[in-house]
Amino acid sequence: MNDTKKVALVTGGIGGIGTEICRHLVRQGRQVIATHLAVEAEQAAAWQKAQSAAGFDLALAVVDVTSFESC
Repeated sequence: MNDTKKVALVTGGIGGIGTEICRHLVRQGRQVIATHLAVEAEQAAAWQKAQSAAGFDLALAVVDVTSFESC
């Protein structure tokens, strides 16, 4: 049996719709990484803390999808 979780990368994951998508994927058993822009670092950290308090283990990644180098 394979115990490896599927990984989901959610661009804009710390926004309203992104948050619901992240939570849905966690409920499905996925390992979820939510992306955010570098300028949103403080907001992202607060978001991650709130999600953790609500029972959602979500990782963060700084990614600007408009930048090839960032991706």
